[in-house]
Amino acid sequence: MPAAGQDAGGQTRRPQQDRPGDRRAGGGAGLGLAIARNLARTQGGEVSLRNRPEGGLEVTLSLPRCARA
Repeated sequence: MPAAGQDAGGQTRRPQQDRPGDRRAGGGAGLGLAIARNLARTQGGEVSLRNRPEGGLEVTLSLPRCARA
């Protein structure tokens, strides 16, 4: 199974708006994950994506613990 953002041949896909078969009701530019990743990185964290074998996408947000004063 290809990773998120890759086609069946393993090549990276460019995000597309309103692809045929999308379940969303329209709208959006497909920038949400890129924005989330950039915000996480500014805080020293990361967003990772994984295709689940049973279907669907697993998104993990990892942020460092902050030191308590």
